[in-house]
Amino acid sequence: MSQNEKIIAGVGPGGLRETHDVKILVCYMLSCISAPLPREKIAEIIVPSVTDYFTFSAAFEELMAMGHLTEDAKGFSLTALGTATARNLQSSLPLTLRDKVSAEANLALQLMNREGALQTEIVPHKDGYHVRCVMADGDLVFLDLSFYAPDLASAERIRLRFREQSTGVYTALMQMLT
Repeated sequence: MSQNEKIIAGVGPGGLRETHDVKILVCYMLSCISAPLPREKIAEIIVPSVTDYFTFSAAFEELMAMGHLTEDAKGFSLTALGTATARNLQSSLPLTLRDKVSAEANLALQLMNREGALQTEIVPHKDGYHVRCVMADGDLVFLDLSFYAPDLASAERIRLRFREQSTGVYTALMQMLT
């Protein structure tokens, strides 16, 4: 391993060690998705596989201070300046790195949207619990099921399994019923 390939602060070969590069990467990543992301989700994608937490934090704060990012209730998105930065400087980053963070950001967004479309609640009942599982998109409810569980542990398992397999449950029921 050459001197340039050593692991520094947990960042291996191909990782970013310069704040400037991380700022470009954050702008590029956000330009690849259609919705804001919370700061924690952005950090999960970039730290530790691409850079260390301190470099990420410094880059993120600089992006905010320089007006590249804007924040709303759903998270952070690019301003016009951030979009221009991503478009003009993306070629300075390795293509494999751009592809990696773009794919991970899109996956994170899909998972966040899926989580938002699922609602589960455990309601105590005199003889156990009812687990209510709802799959919706805004006001449109696709599925609304209630399951009986004799104890809290069973109710938690039902809630967890529904969250993990909601698409399969919905698809199987639709195939059986139509």
